[in-house]
Order: sequence, then C-alpha cells, then structure tokens
Amino acid sequence: MAALSREELEAFAAGELGGPVDAGLSEELWRRTAGNPLYAGQVLRAAQASGAVASRAGSWHATGALPVPASLQDAVTDQVCALGDAAIEAAQWLSGLGEIPIERIEPSGRDDAVRQLVDAGMARFTERPDPSGSPQKLVVFSHPLFREAVWARTDALRRLSVLREHVAAERSESRPDAVRLAVMALEVGEQVSPGALLAAARLAAGGTGSAGVESALRLAQAALHDAEGEVRVEAAALTADALMQLGRAGEAAGLLERELGRLRPGPHAILLAGLLHVVMTWGLGDEPAAATMITEQAARYSRRAPAVREVFGFIRADGLTYAGRPAQALALTDDLRIGRIWRTLGKLTPLGKLLPQVEARIVQSSAHALTQLARPAEAATLLTTGHTGARLAELEELIPSWRGNYSMILSHATREAGDPRRGLDHARAAYAATLDTGFVWGRAWAACNIAACWLQIGDLGQAAEWARRTVDTARSGHLVDAERLAIMLLSVAEGSQGRALDASVVDRADTLPTEPASCGTNIRSGRRGGHMRRDTPAWRPPCSRKVWTSPNGTERLSP
Repeated sequence: MAALSREELEAFAAGELGGPVDAGLSEELWRRTAGNPLYAGQVLRAAQASGAVASRAGSWHATGALPVPASLQDAVTDQVCALGDAAIEAAQWLSGLGEIPIERIEPSGRDDAVRQLVDAGMARFTERPDPSGSPQKLVVFSHPLFREAVWARTDALRRLSVLREHVAAERSESRPDAVRLAVMALEVGEQVSPGALLAAARLAAGGTGSAGVESALRLAQAALHDAEGEVRVEAAALTADALMQLGRAGEAAGLLERELGRLRPGPHAILLAGLLHVVMTWGLGDEPAAATMITEQAARYSRRAPAVREVFGFIRADGLTYAGRPAQALALTDDLRIGRIWRTLGKLTPLGKLLPQVEARIVQSSAHALTQLARPAEAATLLTTGHTGARLAELEELIPSWRGNYSMILSHATREAGDPRRGLDHARAAYAATLDTGFVWGRAWAACNIAACWLQIGDLGQAAEWARRTVDTARSGHLVDAERLAIMLLSVAEGSQGRALDASVVDRADTLPTEPASCGTNIRSGRRGGHMRRDTPAWRPPCSRKVWTSPNGTERLSP
C-alpha cells in the first residue's frame, strides 16, 4: 500500500481506535510512521496494549511514549543480523544520529557495511538542506521506525560510545549543526554553556513538527538550569511559549511566576510579565487573574520608567479586547508611541531586544480591536504596512509562535473585510506554521479560521471537515472556546446540508461551560478555558455589523 497522507493517517487511526484522535497523538503517529499503514496499525495496537493511549472527552490521546512494536523490533533485528557483524555495527552507528552525511561514511571505515544496509532496503541515500540551506547528501534509515527498532536493541554502553563518536565528528565540521551538537552533548553528559543551549533552542524551535519544539523545550529547560541575566530571561520566555503552545499553559504560568519572583523591576521583568499575561489570559482563560497580576507588576515601577507605559499599555489593551471592550482597547493603543528616547535607550540597554516585540504587539492589539469593532479592512492594512511583517524572523527568535499568531490575526481581518479567499490563504499559512513548530495550541485556532473561511466561501463540506478537525485539536489542548466555536461552525455547515449533528457532539456542547469569560465575536481569540460572557454575543458568520453601547457601557456588535 502507498503511504497515507496526514489526513488519511488520522482517519485510519480513528478507525483503528474506534474514535477520533487528538492533534498530539496524530502528530506523533505521523512523525513515527511516516504514513505507513502497516506500521501505524502495529504502533496503535501496541500502544493500546501498553496503555500508552487512552480515550478522554470523546477522543484518543497519548498518555506516554508510543512503543515500537516488539514484532517490528524482531523483524528489523533479524534482517540486520542476517547481514553480519559489520552491518549490525553500522546500523547502530546510523541509529545514534538518524541521518549521517555521506562524507563521514568512508573515514569511519563503514562504507561496505552501509552499502549492505542500502542494498537490503534497510537504509537509503537522500538529500536535504543543511542548517545554512545548502543541499546535503545523507544516508538515513528507509523508515523512521527502523532507527527506533535498532536503537531499542542497542545496549547502554554501546549507545554512549556511538553518541560520543558522533559528537566528535560534529565538532570537527567547519559548520557544525548547533541543535544536533547540543542535544547529543546533553545525552553523553557533557557540560554545555547556557548561551549555547539557548542558541540551539532557538534553531530547534523553527524545526519540523513536534520533534523540533520538543527539542527546543528540552534545550531551553537545560539552559535555565545554570543561566543568569538576559540568557535566563530569554530561556524562560522560550520555554514558557513552547509549553503553552503544546497545551501545557499551567506549567508555563508556574515557570513565569517563579522567574518573576527572582527578578528586580526592569526590562527583563517587563518582558516576562507581558508573557505571563498572555499565558494566563489566552492559555488559562483567567482574564481577571491576569488583570490583577499586571496591575501588581505595574505598581512596581515609577511612572517615569521607560517602556513601562508602552508595554503595560498594550497588555491592558489585550485584556480589554478579551473582556469585550475593544473601543477602550483601541483608544489605549492609539495613545501608545515608541518615542525617540525609547529608541535611544534601545540601542544602549537590554531594551533593544524588547523594542521590536513591543512595536509589533501594539500593532497586533490595535488590529485585534479594529476587527472586533467591525473595521477589519483597517486592521488588515495595519498588519501589512510598516515593519511588522518584514520583521517576522526577528520576532520569532524571541517568541517562536509569532508567525502563526500574526497569520491568524491577518486571516481573521481579511475574512471579515469580505475577502475569504485571502483569509483562507493566511489561515493555511498559520496552520502550516503550527505544523512546522508542532504547536497544538495555535493549530486549533488556525483550523478554526480555515473552517470559517470555507463557510463564508460557501464550501460546506470543507467547512464541516475543518470544524471537526478544530474540535479534535481543541480537545487535545483543552481549548474550550475553540471547541465551542468549532461546534457552532459545524452546526451551521451540517445544518445547511440538511444533516443533524451527531448526538455525541450535541452532548459535548451541552457540557461545555458558558460563563463568565469571553471569546466574544473574535474567531481567532485563542482563549483556552474561557467561556462566553452574558454581555458578549456569540460569534456568527460575517455580516454587516455596527457597534453600539448598552446602558451599562458594555460595547457590543449588533447584527
């Protein structure tokens, strides 16, 4: 059988397990099996037997590492052993790294043994770009699980010897792979400087799928162990962002609270306070607690302190928009400016790394509020002019999830502005970015945007498919608002085709909490754990809307 696509593999897994699989399990299964249906079936059955997967809230999720089936380990071991001792040693050497540049094969004395593995179909030659983007010829196992099967049957002493050989070889390169070197150095117990670990973590965060973000998380956490000053702050920020985007917002909030307790007032504390507000508001759905925290943090600073007014200003604006008061949020961001003194200080102090993020966040907050105020064309213009889009690479070094968030906000604005095709392009870009980084949190909201765009375009089948995908992904990340909005979209798409929602979906919708936090009319809001406010209308397909103010002063969008 030909390899399955991502979508086909997800459907296959649902059939094997008897129910939908969450995004985390789907991602891990894709990474491990590369779409091979035979191996996928074996992995899923072994996972069920070992308790590595379980059903929760109507979908299957991983409770531990997916095992390599014993039958596959036996088959691979038998085939390698049949080739002789040299092939066994070469397979262990290859499994230690997974992919090896072909120029390292001959100096290692393993060229004949590697050729045996290739001729037997156990390994193959391929070409991929190196960290600089140049093409690099490699030898790899023919399937990812072959590597795992060989490594699982390799004893601890041999593993250590193999890894040390690879560390020495990587260090001898003119341009060593920083991520690979840092990960292997940790494996063999070497001391690596926090700065080197953080640099490697930044590179890993831009890697492929969950493996990349998990490597980034591991490296950033290792950097935190001994880091001080600016390196520690950046490592904490990267760690917290990765944790939240992987659906572990509680851990991210705890980390940031501990780090803030270590810091005196200053640029570093401001940066972490802003990120903590994001985690508490959007990751935990606790806007009141986030507002209290930011008020307490702001009270630690003099009114004359640079950066305080701007940073805490856009943070408060985000909270106001979240609470259903976008006009007040916009008025606040309109009054924020990065002045000449700010820029001068940015060149001379740690504020320099904070400056591009602050400027971009002010733009993001303003655009978010404008879209909710039924002024999406202005929001789209704001996001696509100036330097925000051009500085995405720089911003991603600070916060790896930035590109996906930017694309989601732009998708929402362009769709509401009446151009759902362009909105779909931006939403797809956001979804692709979350696949590249392995961020489940952002993936749910990207899928939700895609579903909304298809609904507005009029393709009800695609809208329903992406709404279901949003539901499954949202459950894996405990994203209550995303799940609720996806069910609403699904009800419109299915009902418009004359089909009733499945009873389990209806029952699930009835159990979702509905108060007191808000996801408002913003389909991109990204609030985890939040609920619909009484004074904020549910999201509805785009239409002509005006802002009016109720007697109690709460802004609302009228139909």
